[in-house]
Amino acid sequence: MNKLMMKSWFLMIMLLLGQLTLDANAKSKLFDWTPGAPGAGGAHTFAQSSPHDDHLLFSANDMWGFYRSKDGGHNWHIVHIPGGAATFHGLAYDPVKPDRVFLGVSTGFFLTDDRGETWRKIGLPDAIKDRDGPSLITFNPADPQQCIALVQVDGNNYRIVSTDGGLNWSDAGLLPFGKTKVHKLLYDISNPKIMIAGCTNGVYVSEDNGASWEKRMNGISPDRASLISFAGGYSDNRTLLYITTGTRTVDGKLDPGIYRSSNLGKNWNPVGTRGLHTTPTTSGRGLEYALLATPQKVGNVCYVSTWNPGVDPKQDSGFTTVYKTTDGGYNWEPVLFQHPDMKKFNLTNKSWLTGLWGWSEPQLFMNVSSSNPDMVMYCNWVNLIITTNGGKNWFYSDGTLNEDGTIANDPMMVLTVNLYHISPHNPKHHHMSTADFCGWYSRDAGHSWYRSEEGISEPHNIYDIAFDPDVPDRIWAATSRKHDIPQWNFIGRDNVLSHEYVGSIAYSENGGETWRQISEKGL
Repeated sequence: MNKLMMKSWFLMIMLLLGQLTLDANAKSKLFDWTPGAPGAGGAHTFAQSSPHDDHLLFSANDMWGFYRSKDGGHNWHIVHIPGGAATFHGLAYDPVKPDRVFLGVSTGFFLTDDRGETWRKIGLPDAIKDRDGPSLITFNPADPQQCIALVQVDGNNYRIVSTDGGLNWSDAGLLPFGKTKVHKLLYDISNPKIMIAGCTNGVYVSEDNGASWEKRMNGISPDRASLISFAGGYSDNRTLLYITTGTRTVDGKLDPGIYRSSNLGKNWNPVGTRGLHTTPTTSGRGLEYALLATPQKVGNVCYVSTWNPGVDPKQDSGFTTVYKTTDGGYNWEPVLFQHPDMKKFNLTNKSWLTGLWGWSEPQLFMNVSSSNPDMVMYCNWVNLIITTNGGKNWFYSDGTLNEDGTIANDPMMVLTVNLYHISPHNPKHHHMSTADFCGWYSRDAGHSWYRSEEGISEPHNIYDIAFDPDVPDRIWAATSRKHDIPQWNFIGRDNVLSHEYVGSIAYSENGGETWRQISEKGL
C-alpha cells in the first residue's frame, strides 16, 4: 500500500471517528439528566466540613451515596468513587494540604488532591490488601507526616501507619482492645508519642507511639464502663477528653453520665450539670445523653446530643436535642430546638419532615469542624441539619419545603424509590412508589412534589401504582407497613414484629391527593 493510499485511509478513518463523536455528542445532548426526587427521609451516616474551608463538606448516607457540597451544605452533588457504589467507612482532611482528602469505603482506600473532583486508590499493606478502606484516619498535630488509620478485620481493629502524610502505609498490627468499636483516635497535643483511643469498652492510652496500651477508666464505676461516645480536643496546650456513659436516675434527678478528663484519662470527673436537663421524663423511653462532638483545636467547646425524651413539644418547649459548653463542661446551654411548636424553635427553613418525624429520635452522628467550633453537622435519622454560628440557629440541608407547599428536588437523595410512574392520561402527572415515606405525586413532570398519605392506615410504603385506563385521576396502590419486601435480610431478622406485616390496597379518585382503602388486611 503506497503512502498516498495510507494517508487517504487515515483521513477517512479520522473523519468517520469525528462524525461518530459528533453523533454521540448530539445524542448525549438529548438526555439532560437532573435530580428527580426530593431529599431527606433517610439516614445520613456522616458529614464533615473541611478545617481549611467551611464551605467544603462531604456527606454519606445508608443508601451507598457519597456527596460533596461547595457552599456550606446548601447544595450537594454526588461524588463518583472508582469501583462503583460503596459503603462509607471514614474520611479525613489533610491538615496541611487544603485540597487533599482521604476516604475509606467498602471498595478500598482513596485519595483526592482536587477537593473531590477525582480520586485515586491508595495501596493497603499486603496483610489487608483485600480489605475495606479504613474507618478512622488521624494525623499527628505535631508532625502531620505521621498518621494512623484503623481497618476493620473480623471485628478487630487493624492499625496501619504512614510517615509521609498518608501516601504510603505500612502494617502495624492489631490493636489490643478486642472486638470493640473505636469511636475516635487522638494524638496528645503536648507529646507526639502519646495516643488516646476512645472505644466502646473503655479509653486506652499509649505513651510509646502505640507499642503498648493502658486502659484508663479511674473514676468510672464498672456499671458505666461501656461508652456511648468519646471526644477530645486541645486547650491551653493540653488535651481535654469527654465521654458519655449512660444516663441514670439518682435521688429523683437525672445523672447525665458525662465525664471529662484533663490528664489523659488518669482521672475522670463528672461534668457540671448547670444548664442540662436533669428532670426525669415520665413518658417515652427516657432521656439519654449520647453523642459528643469537640473541635480538635478548641477542646473547651463540646456538644452533646440527647436521645428520645418522650416529651410533648407543646408541654416542654424548653427541651433541646443538643447542648453546648464553652468552658470545658462546667456550664451548658441548649442550642437546638427542632419542633415548630417549641417556643425556641431555631431552624431558619423547613423540611417536608418538620415536626413529623426525627425531631426527638436518636441521632446517627454529630460532627463539628476540627478548626471552627461554630460549624456543626447533625443527623436526626431523616434530615441533615447544620449550624454555622454555634447553634444560634440551624438549617435543613436537605428535603427543603418550598413556601408554596411543594417539595424541591434534591441531588442528595436518600429515599428508596421502588418504582417511578407517569400517568398515561397526563405526562405531567408523575408518581413515586417509595419506602418509609410514601404518597408522592407531581403536577409538573417531576420538577417539584407533593406528598399525601391521607386515608391510608399503614402509610409507610407503597410498592406499586396502577392507573385506571379510562378515568384519568383514578389510581390504585399496594401499601405495606413493612419496607424492602422481599429483601430477606430485612424480613428474616425481625419476623417477630408481626405488627409490621400489615398493608392494604388503596385507591385515589384525585390523582393521589387523598386515598381510600379497599382492604386493611392486604392480600
